[in-house]
Amino acid sequence: MKKRIEHVLWSAPLTVKAAGIGVATVAVLGAAMAGFVTVHMERVSGPMSTSERLMFLSPFLAIIAGGIVLALALSYALARAIARPMEQLTRPTQRITAGDFSVALEIEQDDEIGALAHNITALARSLAAHRAQLMNRDTERRLLLSRLVDAQEHEKRAIARELHDHFGQMLSLLLLLTSSLRRTTDVAHKSEILDEIDRHIASIIEDVRRLSSDLRPSVLDDYGLDTAVRRQVDFLKTSQAFDVDYTFDNLLDRRLPGPTETALYRIAQEAITNVLRHAEATHVGIHIRVEPGGIHMEIADNGVGFDTRAGAPGSGGIGLSTMEERAALANGSLQVRSKPGGGTRVIVTLPPPAERGTAGHS
Repeated sequence: MKKRIEHVLWSAPLTVKAAGIGVATVAVLGAAMAGFVTVHMERVSGPMSTSERLMFLSPFLAIIAGGIVLALALSYALARAIARPMEQLTRPTQRITAGDFSVALEIEQDDEIGALAHNITALARSLAAHRAQLMNRDTERRLLLSRLVDAQEHEKRAIARELHDHFGQMLSLLLLLTSSLRRTTDVAHKSEILDEIDRHIASIIEDVRRLSSDLRPSVLDDYGLDTAVRRQVDFLKTSQAFDVDYTFDNLLDRRLPGPTETALYRIAQEAITNVLRHAEATHVGIHIRVEPGGIHMEIADNGVGFDTRAGAPGSGGIGLSTMEERAALANGSLQVRSKPGGGTRVIVTLPPPAERGTAGHS
């Protein structure tokens, strides 16, 4: 019973609570004042009868009744002044709870309630911005995954095309040579056919090694990023008609984690491929710097360049998208700076590697 009464009292509206407190206060003070005055008069003039007491106290009772009415009116007015803005706060907070963050409270008060309204509005705006940021990240993630799948399919098609067009033709040629070898009886001709078969087999072995290296270079796992990129540079220097400037500065004096090395190597590999196919360059610079604040890689050429604006002719295809995706998956960023006739710079920035020693490269 006691708990039920307490529940009823605490769950009563604010106006009822304020009115009850005001009436109780006036009644208690009035009764105390009347009793005090009555006792004092009896001491001065002697004991009074009941009728005399009623006549004597009637003005005080009237004053008490008026005080109660006035207390009710003032308490109600004060409670409404407090409850009205609280009601204005309740509805917006319910909207925020339901997920509607487009709330803007307009309570022009400089007291605590005004400050509370301002804080609720600021909270709603912060929640709206955070939700928009999460939605943007989710959209970017979906787009990134979609583009990554497209890049993987493009790479599979390229491998399938090379297997079919190149290796299929080479194996068909070997089949023709072996068939010719069976039919001929001339020893000298047989020797020539065998020499040609040897040359084709050696070429196939070299091409298989090249394809295997393109898919996953063992030198990257065995010796690290510097050696893997340096071998690419050595190949460019011996097989292409342009200069290559390569530097690798590792201020951490330890190997990078495996995923980081793979991302940087693949980006460098794709950038070099773009130079070979499109740049018409005479000089290429490849610079990698690893320091406690992060990893920076830049591949620059003095080739024909292109217009980097989206949708412009030559503004980049799946190769550039693949590089951007690899950088994003490594929690980094990639910028391409180029203009027609002004060469191209590919700038990659990755966060500093975690303290994992060399265990992460396997």
